[in-house]
Amino acid sequence: MDRINQSLIQRHGLSIHVYEDTFVHKSIQQQMLLNNCSNLDEYAGLISGSLKESSELFDRLTNSHSEFFRNTMTFALIEHVLLPEIFHQSTNHEMRIWSAGCAAGQEPYSVAILAHEYLKTQAFKKKVRIFASDISEKNLTKARNAQYTSSSLKQLRLGLLENNFYEKSAVYTLKHDLKEMVDFSFYNLVSEGLVAPPASLFGNFDLILCCNVMIYYKPYYQQMILAKIQKSLVAGGYFVCGESETALLASVIGFKQAFGFGPVFKKTANS
Repeated sequence: MDRINQSLIQRHGLSIHVYEDTFVHKSIQQQMLLNNCSNLDEYAGLISGSLKESSELFDRLTNSHSEFFRNTMTFALIEHVLLPEIFHQSTNHEMRIWSAGCAAGQEPYSVAILAHEYLKTQAFKKKVRIFASDISEKNLTKARNAQYTSSSLKQLRLGLLENNFYEKSAVYTLKHDLKEMVDFSFYNLVSEGLVAPPASLFGNFDLILCCNVMIYYKPYYQQMILAKIQKSLVAGGYFVCGESETALLASVIGFKQAFGFGPVFKKTANS
């Protein structure tokens, strides 16, 4: 296992020790099966000599599966409650949003679409700045290209699809003005130091989304991520996690479940 870890650190700056053990073992077993490796030593030898294989394992560990409006109930709350409240009540001169672990851009672009649609209804056009970060440069490149197949768009309402995408040969490309709303950058959530992407300068976010990311990390690193998120939010700011991650916040001082259910939390004013 140490040889595998060393290969990932040297080539991708990623240590497998931050991830939950079962997830790591399952990921390695899947790669072993694909490469017909009969034991761990054989796979360690393969990955030590193969940049391609270390990249394949890296991609599997930095799970990039996502889709637009992945949790319909959560995005309904973002659309009808969170964005209007932030727009009218935030003390920031702009709406500041961070999508942490953004995969290929589906999550931040979903928020961008909703914010764009909401601003159409307002006489006063408050600026929206969305920062999106990921540990995978491959994901970030895909996100900046903003091209998607229909499988990742199945939750998108027809009107939103037609208004915000160009379609050619079954490939949907997000319109330029939506792409311009999101700033994509590399950022490792479990690195020491900065609590938010350097591109955001000072954090101070009204809304942070970090969905289905923390479940893959060991408890120590889950708490590290939550501490960064808490420090980066304004007082009264909102945090959205995955449905399966709500229990992680049960004992975290400074967050309260915003609606008594679901994965939306609010930072308390005194935290």
